Amino acid sequence: MKRVSEDNYHLKCALSANEVRNRLSDRTLKKNSLTMVSTDLDFIGRIQENSFSIIDSFFPTGVACVMSGELKGNLEIHLTTSLHRGFRVLFTIWAIGFALAFIILGITQLTSLEFLGLTFVFLIAVSLFRLFIHGVYVIARNRGVNKLKRVLELINS
Repeated sequence: MKRVSEDNYHLKCALSANEVRNRLSDRTLKKNSLTMVSTDLDFIGRIQENSFSIIDSFFPTGVACVMSGELKGNLEIHLTTSLHRGFRVLFTIWAIGFALAFIILGITQLTSLEFLGLTFVFLIAVSLFRLFIHGVYVIARNRGVNKLKRVLELINS
């Protein structure tokens, strides 16, 4: 089953695996944690022998999308983009906190009809917040993948 806010790409590259590693290495601020810092490089992340895990360095949306790639052979890259774990944690904490406040308010001060109406509002608010986070992910994903295509001179996707 596909997770929400995750996409897979199979990219072909005109560069050799060594050239791909070198270009990524030259344009990536090396960090073990995928967190946003100010840099004039294109990406932030980790680059191993045949794989990489990077985020776009564009502030503020770049951190929302993690791009994990694996070099297959000399000409192929399997790229997986996903919502950054920090955003998943943010959504979960927000939803739990909102639900607790909703339940406490509902138990202490509301009639059953008001509670039902507030339940509907709660579900809409949680859905809209999740939609907002997904929208930020889509913007970061499109920007990051396009930048990666330019840097690595990818042929097609």
